[in-house]
Amino acid sequence: MLLLEPTENAFAVRGRFRLAEARDRNAWAHPVIFDGRLYLRYLDTISCYEIRTAHSPRKS
Repeated sequence: MLLLEPTENAFAVRGRFRLAEARDRNAWAHPVIFDGRLYLRYLDTISCYEIRTAHSPRKS
């Protein structure tokens, strides 16, 4: 997984991580961003990551 920041001419990598170890078959769902969180599902595992920056306003 990569967190990319678009620049004028390219993308800058701002973070990266391996979500899960590969298995015999793949079954990825579409990633979802909601209320400053990234939700990822791989087979029977769901992960949630806080992606809001410190200066991002929180919705009320």
